[in-house]
Amino acid sequence: MAFCAGKGKEPEKPFKGSFNVRISTDLHRKAVLTASARGISLNMLVENAIKETVSM
Repeated sequence: MAFCAGKGKEPEKPFKGSFNVRISTDLHRKAVLTASARGISLNMLVENAIKETVSM
């Protein structure tokens, strides 16, 4: 903390692992239907889509 203060930077904060996403009602409906057809939750559908997009 002292190091960050000395550099004038904020320390990294831990991430909660949850966040709100605002999308159109039509995309929301399609995502729910897709998740249901795949037998997974909407949360899992979104997590999988993010994993495919972000380098891990």
